Amino acid sequence: MWRINGVQYYRYILLTYIFVQIGLLVTAGSVVALEPFNASINSVLPSILISAIVITVFMLASIVIYIVVFQTLSDRLDKRYEDNHRKWLEIWTQAYFQKTPPEHVEVTMASAKTLLELIDVLPSDDTAILQTWATEYGIIAFWESRLRSINLHQQIDALEAFATVGTLNHLPEIFELARRNPQLRSTAAMLTISTLIPRIPDDAQDDNIKKLADIIITREFPVVTIESVFAQLEDNMTMLIDCVLADERITTPVLIATINTIGQFYLANYVEELGQYVHNDDPTIRRVTLKAFSNLQSIPKSSYYHIINSIHDEDVSVREQAVMTLATIPLYHSRLPLWLALGDDEWVVRFATAQVLTRVYGNRGFQTLQIASQTHQTEVGRQLATEMLQMNEAI
Repeated sequence: MWRINGVQYYRYILLTYIFVQIGLLVTAGSVVALEPFNASINSVLPSILISAIVITVFMLASIVIYIVVFQTLSDRLDKRYEDNHRKWLEIWTQAYFQKTPPEHVEVTMASAKTLLELIDVLPSDDTAILQTWATEYGIIAFWESRLRSINLHQQIDALEAFATVGTLNHLPEIFELARRNPQLRSTAAMLTISTLIPRIPDDAQDDNIKKLADIIITREFPVVTIESVFAQLEDNMTMLIDCVLADERITTPVLIATINTIGQFYLANYVEELGQYVHNDDPTIRRVTLKAFSNLQSIPKSSYYHIINSIHDEDVSVREQAVMTLATIPLYHSRLPLWLALGDDEWVVRFATAQVLTRVYGNRGFQTLQIASQTHQTEVGRQLATEMLQMNEAI
C-alpha cells in the first residue's frame, strides 16, 4: 500500500513541476510579446528569468530527494515485511505440525497473508484447524474490515483472501461488490464468488449460481474473465452454463465464453445445442462454435450439415475454422466440401484445407491432392495442390 501511495505522490510532484514550467514559459512569452508596447517590461524580464531558473532547480532537487528517500524507505519497509513474513510463516507452520495454537498473534498483513499461504498449499481436508485459528485470532475480521474499505487495493486484497478462507456468510457482501462497483472490483468479486461456490453446502449452490449468472449477463465483462469464472466453478460449471444459455438476455461475450468453455472442457452433452449457433449473425460466435465442435471430436451426424455449409460463410475466419472442423468427420462426408474449399478466394482457407487433407487424412488426403492438381475446377486449387505435393516430395 505504501509503495502504491508513494508512486501516486511521485506522479503529483511531476504534474506540479510540469504545470509550474508551463506557467513560467507562458509568463516569459507574454513579457517578450509585450516588449514592443511597453519599454519598462525590459526591467522585469531578468527577474522573471532568474525566478524561473531558481524554481526549476528547486523542483528538480525536490524530485531527486523524493526519489532517494522513497527508494530508501522502500528498501527498509520491504526488508521489514520480508522478515515479518518469514517469522510468521515459521510460527504458523510450527503451530500446524505441533497442533498447538500460537500463544499470541498480532494481526498484521504479514501474519494474515502467511496463514493464507499455508492454507493454500495444504490439502483442503487438512486446513480445518488453520481456518479455526483464522477466526479465533481475528484474521477473518481483519480481512472483513478491508473488504468494507473504500480503498481499491485493500478490497482487492480482501477478495483474494476470501477466495481462500471465505464462507457462505461472506457471499452476500461479495455479491454486492460484484453488482454495484466499477469493473475491476466487480471482476475480482466475481472470481472470488466462483472460487467460493464449490466449497459451500450443496443446498446453497443453486441459488448462488443463479445470482452469478445474472451478474455475468447484466454486467459487461471480457470473454476471458467469464471463461475464468466457468473454470473456477469446477464441477458446478455445467449449472452456470445451463443458467446462461437459458437466459434470453444472454450477451455476445457471455455466449462466446460459454461456447469456448464447452469446447475447452469437452462437454459433449452440449453438442446438439451448439448446432443452433453455427448460423448466428455474429461471425465470432459462428467461428467459436465450429472450434468447439472441433474440440469435442464426437460430432453427431445431425450437425454435419451445419459444419459443411460453413465453408460458404462470408467471413474468412469462419471458413478457415470450418475447414479445420471438417477434419473431425469422416472423409466420405468431408471430401466434397474440402474439394470446394481448395478453390476458396482466400489463400489462408486454401492452405488450411491442404493441411487438413495431408495431416489428418494421410494417404487418402494426398490422393485427393493428386487428383486436384490436375482436375480441380479452379486454377488456385490446382496450383496449391501441386505446391503441397512438391513440398511433401522435398521433405
